[in-house]
Amino acid sequence: MNSRSIQNDLLNYTLNNSNHDTKRNYISMSHIHLPVDNLIDIYKKGFETSPEIKLKCYKGYQMERDILIRLKKIYGDKIKTDIEYHSGFVKGHPDFEIENIPGDCKSVLMDEWLPTNHIPKKVYWQMQGYLYLSKKLKGFLIYESRET
Repeated sequence: MNSRSIQNDLLNYTLNNSNHDTKRNYISMSHIHLPVDNLIDIYKKGFETSPEIKLKCYKGYQMERDILIRLKKIYGDKIKTDIEYHSGFVKGHPDFEIENIPGDCKSVLMDEWLPTNHIPKKVYWQMQGYLYLSKKLKGFLIYESRET
């Protein structure tokens, strides 16, 4: 065994366990910001994938899981996970609910990418979808930077 084989094994493990879905049997709330033609294309053909996308997903999901663990340690049973909102072919999976209010966790690479005045359009519409399907007027959005 050498350092190159360890590097390759670790990379392959990470790619194979990234939790990046290439296809879903529904239209995901996380893509609801896209034009209808794109949504239909993704529904029929699946998601674009690459090693870079899978590595990004792995790290993002890892950070989101960590936030949820901390929230559960703070709020205990008030935090609900494994939530699904749906209406026909459209589904959304917010990361958590607290007191029946949907919440989502987002991770960014650097502090300068943390939203200050406005959240990205993609995230805005994703949250609007969660609010619509849950019939709520407010939600929680938690951002965390890998840098701090």
